[in-house]
Amino acid sequence: MDTRLTDDENLVGANIIPFAALFAGDFVCLDFRDNKKPSISVWFHEESDDFKPVTIKVADSFAAFLKMLSE
Repeated sequence: MDTRLTDDENLVGANIIPFAALFAGDFVCLDFRDNKKPSISVWFHEESDDFKPVTIKVADSFAAFLKMLSE
């Protein structure tokens, strides 16, 4: 995991933090880009470029993400 996990070259990974690996090299991430409290996003490694991560938001919060897992 490197600078591809940020959209700001000055932050170097500080605004999208992976916490789980998915099949084929994608990651589940804490996404701090829009808020001080992170949403949960999936980062697609094959579609992303340096400083241009391709993500999709899957939950508004970590608590909401955990609730999804139990449903």
